[in-house]
Amino acid sequence: MSTAKLISLFFLAVLTSSFPFNVSAQSNPSTKLIDDINHFSVPKGLSIPEHQSYLAKKPEMIKALARMTVNYYEKSQLDVAASQIEFNKLSEYDYNLLTSNFATMFYDDTCAKLKATGGRKAKLISFAKQEQFKFIIHSKHYQIDHEATDKAFYHDGLGTVSMNYTLIPSQEWPIIFIHEVTHAIDEELESASTYLSSVKQSQVVFDLINKPSSYRPTVAEEKLLDDWFFQELNRKFFAEVRAWAVTFSLYTEGLRDHSFQRLRWLDTIISQKKVKESWMEFSLRYFDPRFTDPTEGSFSTPIALKFIARGREKVRKDIKLFPIGKRLTELTSK
Repeated sequence: MSTAKLISLFFLAVLTSSFPFNVSAQSNPSTKLIDDINHFSVPKGLSIPEHQSYLAKKPEMIKALARMTVNYYEKSQLDVAASQIEFNKLSEYDYNLLTSNFATMFYDDTCAKLKATGGRKAKLISFAKQEQFKFIIHSKHYQIDHEATDKAFYHDGLGTVSMNYTLIPSQEWPIIFIHEVTHAIDEELESASTYLSSVKQSQVVFDLINKPSSYRPTVAEEKLLDDWFFQELNRKFFAEVRAWAVTFSLYTEGLRDHSFQRLRWLDTIISQKKVKESWMEFSLRYFDPRFTDPTEGSFSTPIALKFIARGREKVRKDIKLFPIGKRLTELTSK
């Protein structure tokens, strides 16, 4: 699991954990349709073309089940617990096909709705269409998914945005979607990941940070450590600051054009923004004291912590040094 993913999960958990998943007029997908899928069989005596045609009916049934479920969810009418009980009756193969359909439908529906509202939300979708990340739906099934308790995350190593609709209230869905997709289009995050992928540099850095705290790096070593840990921050903490700045910006735009419902937890955060602050300045100021330095692992050594602190102090003193990128600048500018 990537560290960037862990940070995204941490902030989502902290910010939304106290707000329960409430829906009204709950419904669950057709039990009969699920039974029909489970008992599907091809009649004997069919010609080869008829046999192939009949086999195609099962995927269409699963697609219809997915469409029904997504429609209920988008109307805040899905009984999540009941639907999961029904889905657990499916074979693993059929369930995987169902979630594959979910991914396509949720992604296409959300993109279409955000694009239709225009403004910066449509620009986000335009940027997303230029990227080649994979969008997946994950949820608990057969007790095999170790990520079943995650609301959503972006895995920078695999280039995947993953969301769990069973844990996300439908009114929150577009906001969390915006947040995770922002990671996928973040030029600075991609640049930092590329820089940090150098195996040769990695080994030098790990050797240096494991030296005694009394060790004094050479000028060249100090520059390498400064650059390396600034890019580590750029891939992790700074990436979260940028994603939340975009989230705040597009959420307020959505409130103005009435495409989003108010979210109390998000309003509480945004109410602390100063009038003359940019979204990026506010996001950095808000999350900086909430982001703790590593307390275990390789980056918890005295030398590593020293250079992490230097990177953070650098942008605190001069916001102009905070890496943003062209795309996210467009999405957060007034």
